[in-house]
Amino acid sequence: MASLQKIRNHGPLLIVIIGLAMLAFILSDFLNNSTSIFRENPNKLGSIAGEVVQSNDFNAAQQFYEAYPYALVGLYGSEAQREALGAHMNTITELQQKAQEGNLDEEAAVELEKQWKEAWDGIKGLANEIKESTNFNQLLWNEFVTYYTFKPQAEKIGMDISYDEYERAMQVFGLPYGAPEHITKGIYLQQKYMALLRNTLAVNSLEAEFAFNSRQQAISAEYVMLPYDAIADSLVEVSEKDIKALYDQYKSQFRTEPMRRIEYTVINYEPSEADMLKEAEFMASIQEDFRTANDIEALLKSYSDAEYQDIKVFAIDAVPAEFAEFVANKEAKVGDCSEILLNEHVYSMARIMALDKKNVSLAIVRRVVDPSEPTKVDLEYEYRQLVREHATVEEFEQMAREKGLPLQYATVQELTQKIGGLQDCRKVVLKAFETAEGNACDDAIKCGDHIVIAAVVEANDEHYMPLDKVREGLRIMAANDAKAKYIEQEMNVNGLDEAAQVWGQSVQSVARMSLADNYPDPAVVGAAFAQGENAVSGLIKGDRGMYIVKTGARLDGAEEYTEEAAQNEKARLSQAIGTKFQQAIQELTNNVRVKINDLERF
Repeated sequence: MASLQKIRNHGPLLIVIIGLAMLAFILSDFLNNSTSIFRENPNKLGSIAGEVVQSNDFNAAQQFYEAYPYALVGLYGSEAQREALGAHMNTITELQQKAQEGNLDEEAAVELEKQWKEAWDGIKGLANEIKESTNFNQLLWNEFVTYYTFKPQAEKIGMDISYDEYERAMQVFGLPYGAPEHITKGIYLQQKYMALLRNTLAVNSLEAEFAFNSRQQAISAEYVMLPYDAIADSLVEVSEKDIKALYDQYKSQFRTEPMRRIEYTVINYEPSEADMLKEAEFMASIQEDFRTANDIEALLKSYSDAEYQDIKVFAIDAVPAEFAEFVANKEAKVGDCSEILLNEHVYSMARIMALDKKNVSLAIVRRVVDPSEPTKVDLEYEYRQLVREHATVEEFEQMAREKGLPLQYATVQELTQKIGGLQDCRKVVLKAFETAEGNACDDAIKCGDHIVIAAVVEANDEHYMPLDKVREGLRIMAANDAKAKYIEQEMNVNGLDEAAQVWGQSVQSVARMSLADNYPDPAVVGAAFAQGENAVSGLIKGDRGMYIVKTGARLDGAEEYTEEAAQNEKARLSQAIGTKFQQAIQELTNNVRVKINDLERF
């Protein structure tokens, strides 16, 4: 009973303890669940515009091109590769017809099967060429990006693909039925949407005539400009709110992708003393045979692991530099053999096979000393330790200076494939994205025949440049806006002469200002034509300063608007529209939010 009473007395405490235990159990199960909000689903490769791309979908795309290599060639092959594909497909079609006709004896059936295999292997070879010349996984990923970029745009305007269009697309692109939807629909939706957008940007006759007349219309003008930088910054006030407002206004211009700005140095693998000694011993071991062999050609061929061996005739004045002194010796004669020579990391020796006043025949053995695998491992370990001991950017830079290592700079994004002239540098990119800003990457990374060590100078994981990175430019813009208001309030003037006197600036003249010009400022050009002839403006806020402009006489051109002029104008405007069209498509793709969870696949 006493024990029961104790339990009753501590009831509230026991409830709390039991509740905490149950909560811990639930949280443990929740956090260990791979699909929880705290952990990415391992099957989720990434997302595009909010649409999830599963690893299974990506794998299915890979398997599709494995099963149908002709689809890969048809979509991404060069003109020559597609022509070769057409030849192979024609061969397969002819062989199918022969097989369907029947009446093949065993020998003919074997030959038909052989030809079929050769044609199919040819198609697979073309597909492999494309895979080897591109980052195949990135190519597949870009197909998903295309689909999920244009799909929502098409849905907004009710655009879809009819059955006939789908049939035609399958034929045009050489795709088999059952191809993944993101490939078939993605390509066609992109083309259909872009064709619609392009047609909305066509040039009509009225636009061409207006543009022509705009260039014909002109006016003479004089102006005075007070530059913003003539006003001291201390006279105006720029608040954080002003800067933030400009950032929000121009945020679309700060669009970017997650990036790392790195500084790095490339280190060549160098042979060690042990490597040099090993090759010196090899040369010493063959030296006597090289001096005395009767069949020198057979001996040279036996040196299969030597970098270069041959008998070659040289003009006396064109002997390789390392053997020039040996051949020039007055006592040199047939059969003489040079000493073993070392030039940087190359051992060599030569034997005189024939000699006259003009020419010499030399048997030559050269041996390039390459760093051995143990040497490479030791060198990688040495630099790995160095970057771990010099963990910050400042320490990394100091270490590079002390070792005489030149630093290079690069900006890399998540899918960057090349850094300068480096080969196989994806590991550098991946390591950079694992490293915090201001730190050295904690590894020495093998890139082809080089070692790369790097540090992250700047990191941005957002899709817009952070305010701190563009603050100074926005501060200047905000200051210019404030200075424009200051000039209006404190330095307002009437007329050109008063502006020149009060502002301390000279009067500038423009003999001919047309609507097609941006000089001296678009705002000035617009104001000049708006106010007409022989008029004086008020204060005009421009990009570089405040203006007052006085117009003179109209100077309209006398060029006639002929049919030829109309065609030229349309061509000029079409070219400009083409540029804007590309900018519109680029803006569309730039605004698609893309996230990749498994960067190593790319």
